[in-house]
Amino acid sequence: MSSRTNGWSIECVAVDLNTQRDFCHPGGAYPVANLETFLPALQRTVEWVGRQEVPIVSSFDSHRKWEVDREGIPRHCVDGSEGQRKLEFTLMPPWRMVEGDNTLWAPIDIFTTCRQVIFRKRTRDFFANPKADRFLTQLPALEYVIFGLAIETSVKNVALGLIARHRRVRVVVDACGYWNKSEADLALRQIEAKGAQILTSAELVGQSVERRRLTWAEREEAAGSNGRSAAYLHASVPPTSIPASMNGKRTPGGPGDTAAAARR
Repeated sequence: MSSRTNGWSIECVAVDLNTQRDFCHPGGAYPVANLETFLPALQRTVEWVGRQEVPIVSSFDSHRKWEVDREGIPRHCVDGSEGQRKLEFTLMPPWRMVEGDNTLWAPIDIFTTCRQVIFRKRTRDFFANPKADRFLTQLPALEYVIFGLAIETSVKNVALGLIARHRRVRVVVDACGYWNKSEADLALRQIEAKGAQILTSAELVGQSVERRRLTWAEREEAAGSNGRSAAYLHASVPPTSIPASMNGKRTPGGPGDTAAAARR
């Protein structure tokens, strides 16, 4: 069992939202409006995440073939389609897809074996996935760095949800896509008013994640107010202990499933 002096929590976790071909490619079904400036900033941000060895939680927009178009929005990210695939540079092996089932359980110590964990998102709110909700709520991380899309929906929902869970939040504004600039500007003001830090990818890449053991007070802060003990927190590990040799696990209809796309 970990003592008060040798427990670890995760200093920083990246939250990568919906960085998929239908949204992030000019030929995609529903590309964001600021694609030209968004993509270079996204690449800089992901490169920083890689250099700093920051663990990643990703949402994977996922819709079934029989779902109808809504509100005039083109059908996008259909399960198994080419457009649903994540951009290759946003996948960091070893990664793992956590599929939904009839339980709320998600392995909180998943970052001991994986660099990136990916959850499906069936609605605009990532927290509507009960496993993602539980994982992000219980993960003993001090700070979350958010990027992806869209600012006016998923980015706002995740940022406000994490702030409500007493987490520190930073949003990399130019590495976030949007479809409606005025709505995106309003969402950013709402996020900032609640306490999030808004920064650019250029500002982010000049910073580093300190590798150190956290104090007991910091670990208690990371645990939040849900009553978890030091014995529970000790399951978390520093990002530097993630093995680099494992391959991402491919799931049918998942981020790396090119075979499923070929069958369509």
